[in-house]
Amino acid sequence: MLYADILPKNGNLLNFDDTSIVAGSVSVTMSTCRQNMFDFGTFNAAVLKMSVIDDDALDHEFSGASVMLRESDEQEQSVYLGTYYIDGTTVKRVRNTVTFSAYDRAVKFDIEISDNIRSTSYTALTAIQAACSAAGNTVLYNADLNDFPNISVTFTLENAALQTWRDVVMWCCQLCAANAIIDRMGRLKIIHARWQHEGTEDHVINAEQRISVQFSDARIYPKYMTAYSGTAVKEYVSGYTPEGDQAVQSQPGTLQLDSNPLLAGKDDTECDTVNRAIIGNIQSFTQRQITAKLFQNGDIGLGDAVRFLGGNVDVRRSILGMVTYIVWKYHGATTVTCTAPKPAEVE
Repeated sequence: MLYADILPKNGNLLNFDDTSIVAGSVSVTMSTCRQNMFDFGTFNAAVLKMSVIDDDALDHEFSGASVMLRESDEQEQSVYLGTYYIDGTTVKRVRNTVTFSAYDRAVKFDIEISDNIRSTSYTALTAIQAACSAAGNTVLYNADLNDFPNISVTFTLENAALQTWRDVVMWCCQLCAANAIIDRMGRLKIIHARWQHEGTEDHVINAEQRISVQFSDARIYPKYMTAYSGTAVKEYVSGYTPEGDQAVQSQPGTLQLDSNPLLAGKDDTECDTVNRAIIGNIQSFTQRQITAKLFQNGDIGLGDAVRFLGGNVDVRRSILGMVTYIVWKYHGATTVTCTAPKPAEVE
């Protein structure tokens, strides 16, 4: 049974369940990057889409309302699926049916930065902590960022490209070769853009647990990275070369980083040091392009390592991928994508 408790800004709590939620209408899309392009330095909001039947729809203001989603099993044990905030521009009514899109707590970070703190010196951790404070005292999941690169780099927020606190979190993540997400408990979580525990898995999916799985032969690792050093664009080449089992079907890939406004004003040497730390951190990340459709599974999260085995992957024994994109559908398939870096062009 799915429950959606909707709290309008100026009204009483509205309770919906399977009897008043339109069948097949509920989905949640989560991502750290696009399905076909590996990236990091992102802070994407999860998107909930659903339709509900409300006989008093004309009396209820859904714009800006919060939606708390939870699911209960036959033993009445509830699983909290997160809180989302309805985008008023997406609300549509047809008689007593209301359809809308809602976004997770990432939207709370869309707060403009005050001019009086732009000259303050920050590190990635202190800037992210300040962003959490501005976003309604959002809890930061990470106690520290000690296992991320460039955590001691200092910067200010004076560059005009930094408009909101979500911008700050996003660019801090690029600095640290990471991505930001909101977890189910509404906490900001900074996750590695690479394998957190090389060679291990968080979930094992066998043939009976999935509808289909497709994967590339090639495993791509980021050998080359294009990034800005001041105003100049430079290419950085990692010293990493896969060996042993890691070398099988491995191919070099390439990454392209946008100019980071947190590095504005830093000289070439400082920028080079930052960029080399980034590619040094990410260089051994080896990933196949994997797309799988699973029987409904709400346990898998972004950044999780999933091992697929059985069925059409028997010939390879197993396939391991880090999840970058998820579409969860209530009473439907869960689509999971593990996005590989872009292959380098061969001259």
